[in-house]
Amino acid sequence: MWSVVMILPSLAVYSMGYLSVPPTISQSILIFLFLSSMSLWVLGLAPPLAAAIYLLLGLIFLSLAPHEVTLSGFYSDTFFLLISLFMLGSFIQASGLSYRALLYLCQFNRNSKSWKQFVMFLSGAVLTPVIPSANGRVLITHTLFQETTKIFNIPRGSLEHQRLMASTIGGFSLLSPIFLTSKSINLLAFGMLPEQVQQDFQFFYWLVAAAVAGVLILAAHVLLTAVLFKNNETYHIDPAAFEADTKALGRMTAAEFGTIGAIILFISIIFTKSIHQLDAAWLALFLLVFAPLIMGFFEGKRFNRTVEWDFLIILSALIGFSNTMIYLEMDDFITYYLKDLRALIERDFIIFSVYLSLAIFVLRLMLPINVVVTVLCSTLIPLTLQSTINPWIVVFSILLLSETSTNRVTTSYLILFFSLDDDTSHYWRLTVLQLLMHFVKLGALIVSIPVWRNLGLI
Repeated sequence: MWSVVMILPSLAVYSMGYLSVPPTISQSILIFLFLSSMSLWVLGLAPPLAAAIYLLLGLIFLSLAPHEVTLSGFYSDTFFLLISLFMLGSFIQASGLSYRALLYLCQFNRNSKSWKQFVMFLSGAVLTPVIPSANGRVLITHTLFQETTKIFNIPRGSLEHQRLMASTIGGFSLLSPIFLTSKSINLLAFGMLPEQVQQDFQFFYWLVAAAVAGVLILAAHVLLTAVLFKNNETYHIDPAAFEADTKALGRMTAAEFGTIGAIILFISIIFTKSIHQLDAAWLALFLLVFAPLIMGFFEGKRFNRTVEWDFLIILSALIGFSNTMIYLEMDDFITYYLKDLRALIERDFIIFSVYLSLAIFVLRLMLPINVVVTVLCSTLIPLTLQSTINPWIVVFSILLLSETSTNRVTTSYLILFFSLDDDTSHYWRLTVLQLLMHFVKLGALIVSIPVWRNLGLI
């Protein structure tokens, strides 16, 4: 298998030498580095971190671009914004605020199935903009899911159990592409966009541009869940267990109040940027990371455990690679040979969306989302730089369509969710829901086109 890492990329680069317009020597080296690093990752011969370091060291030692280009990911706004979000997610997980909110919401309509479904979905949805990891949201919402099934005495495998499961999974994953800060892969793709596009699509404008698609997939998920998991099962709350859990929490702690304050602070930083005119990433870093550390509210060891440094290095390597591509004018090379695809994007974005949807559906059966998004963004973003289509649209389309997979094995947060419950059962209704939602998302993209045209993105 190791021979594949060197032989196949070498053959690919060698064959490109016979093209009518072959790549330059620097471009050929860059292509080899990318293909070999992706081979390490996709074939499982090395962890993603090792593949990213290999790519980064290759860019540096071979001097394909100035260091300020190859290392640009380490001082990008995305890098520091992620650190702040990891810290905020740690506050939420450690405070226990989410569990208190669950018990509080359950008091309103204890024996309504629709209300339980809403609460389960909401528990993940409200965490989506502030915890930049679906796996992080799983750790919180799965506990809430378990407690809910226990309090209401809902047996595993029942239709009501599956209905709550579908709502919980939808809560922490469905709206991920709608919020820029919901997943690390979103920020990775965001970091691969040109700097001017990044300035245009900060948190709020990303949300505005994605809002129509978000509303449509949300409505479709509610409808499909109600149809697929319709049942006449009735389960009532265990009053003793509910009261015991409520009393055990006691009064709100200082940590919970602090978490609420941190969430409000972060949202205020993002939505008031036009007023304070400060870089949101750096301001969030100061208020949510530096201030708690200097005041002793957060220990250095806990900070190191909180931040996913592995992913930050991967992110920085890919941003450096993306900027090196532009520096070496790889976008011109790719556009030259994919000009028919670029023409299709400009001429008929609907047909392009259909092709993209089918391609992603097949790829996600075999590959994890990080690989699919990285490869497609690296290929398609350069095409849009010389077209009338804003590259954000292609990035958003990739993220939205890649989020759905009918194969649990290629979706890390589903693996984690079911492993926490030691649940190896196959729920065919969940698979059907995922399948239908993939085509709903395609429809949401098509319906969003007039909105994007009004926003000047097409």
